[in-house]
Amino acid sequence: RAADTYNSVIALDPAKLVTANGRRARLGLARLQIIDKNFDAANTTLEPLLKRNDKDPEVNFLSGLLALNQGDYKLAEDHVRKLLAVVPNNSQAQQLMGKIKYAQKDFVQAAHHLSIYLSTTPDDIAIRKQLTNSYIILNQLDQARSTLQPALTLNPDVSYIA
Repeated sequence: RAADTYNSVIALDPAKLVTANGRRARLGLARLQIIDKNFDAANTTLEPLLKRNDKDPEVNFLSGLLALNQGDYKLAEDHVRKLLAVVPNNSQAQQLMGKIKYAQKDFVQAAHHLSIYLSTTPDDIAIRKQLTNSYIILNQLDQARSTLQPALTLNPDVSYIA
């Protein structure tokens, strides 16, 4: 039903003239399309927003997330770099860049970005595990241990091997 509501708003908003409501509707619809793995539709939904303002942080975040999900790490990185150029301290962008770098097997950069994100969101167990794995791969075992320890203290019965 949410997608129908978003599509109704977008239908009133021509692609050449994207209003604030149309922008919000496109962003919401694109999020749903990414979750549903409807990547072609998400690209189509985001395209007018990128044409209007290719530096828009929210649009670049979703475009980066979309590209990551499609396995296009270079494009994902380009979008996140644009976002970080506008909002350097954006923790979600740091998380996304960390995931991109991890997928590219650049574990030094993955650890850098994931640790920045984790400093603002320490309860994110999935990212804590990914950062721990990065440190293990880099043979930084003390860092791996200290990264994983808070999660073990909170949830001792959960498997932390990724």
